[in-house]
Amino acid sequence: MNYQSMPDSSRLWVYQSNRILNDIEVNEINKMVQHFVPSWDAHGALLSSDITVFHNLFIVISVDENVAQISGCAIDKSVGFIKRVEQQLNINLFDRMAVAYQKDNTIEICSIAQFQELINQGIVNAQTMVFNNIVTTKKEFESNWNIPLHKSWHKRMLSTGTI
Repeated sequence: MNYQSMPDSSRLWVYQSNRILNDIEVNEINKMVQHFVPSWDAHGALLSSDITVFHNLFIVISVDENVAQISGCAIDKSVGFIKRVEQQLNINLFDRMAVAYQKDNTIEICSIAQFQELINQGIVNAQTMVFNNIVTTKKEFESNWNIPLHKSWHKRMLSTGTI
C-alpha cells in the first residue's frame, strides 16, 4: 500500500534527518524500503504499510491497523530499519531536539538552541512554519505536521517572549 491510499486513521512515525538528503540517497532509502516493507510483519501477519521520504528530509512510516495491528516487535523492526538507514547514509534520524522550519521556500534545520537564538534575533517569529514530528496518525500528519510556531510543541521548549 502507498501513503496516499492509507486511511486517515493509519498510525504514523516521522523521522527527521539531521541534513537534507540528495536524490541518490533518497533512491537508496527507497531501495531499502522495497526490501523491508513487503516482509514487515507483526506476529506473522503482514502489515499494510508504507515508508515515504518527504522533502528529502523526513522518513515517514505509516501502518494501516485496520488490516493488522502493529506490535512492539514490529515497531522494533521499524526502528532497526531506521538505524540501518542511518548507518548506510551516515545520518542521524533520532535527534528529537533538532528543529526543521521553513524559511522562504526552503526548509532549514538547526538545534533547539540555535532556533532560540533565531527567535531572539527576530529571524523566527510566531508565524514561522515548523514541522511537528510528533504527529501519530495520517490525519494528524496532513493537518498538523507543518504548523506555525505558536501552535507547535516547540513553543514549550523555548523562551518565546511574545510568541
